[in-house]
Amino acid sequence: VLSLVGSEMCIRDSNTFMRDRRVPRELQGRVREYYNYLWDSRMGQQGELLDDLPIPLHIEIALHLNRNLLRKVPLFENASESFLRELVLHLEPTVSIPGEDVVRRGEIGHRIYFINRGHVDVLGPDDATVVATLSDGDFFGEMALLSSRPRANTVRAVDYCNLYALGRDKFDQVLAAFPEFAAEVTRVADLRRVETEPDP
Repeated sequence: VLSLVGSEMCIRDSNTFMRDRRVPRELQGRVREYYNYLWDSRMGQQGELLDDLPIPLHIEIALHLNRNLLRKVPLFENASESFLRELVLHLEPTVSIPGEDVVRRGEIGHRIYFINRGHVDVLGPDDATVVATLSDGDFFGEMALLSSRPRANTVRAVDYCNLYALGRDKFDQVLAAFPEFAAEVTRVADLRRVETEPDP
């Protein structure tokens, strides 16, 4: 996510670039809307602030912003405060634009997503029928942290969405430092596997 200064510069530079390359006006408008959204939502400002802070302050601010979000995830609801303090360092703010497929059915998942603001539709097997709509405080893609199985559903952004992503590699790093919680993750993964596997 761009900083606010970077966002303003990108708006100016992208306008020049698109005009010189004769990019269709409709597409130019979508690019401008994206940068304007970044500016208005201050998503870039948060990343810029946290990156410039000493680690202890970075953790405290990130915990303040994300603790409630993480506690809603069943996998994390009983996690220790020290575990959460380590985990929040690895959350990546990201923005999805309306109509974007954040995850696609059939792909191997490597991230879980937490919705800070916005709405996403969870699509059925036909990638058209909406089976659920998720919004602020919800999450999706958690099985990516527990297994290497293909994603079961496509999840599409309805509007502009402020999301936090947690990559599996970063999650595995945290687990290495918290072996007790790693054992709990293994237990949950085994249960989920049994629940989702078809009967013989």
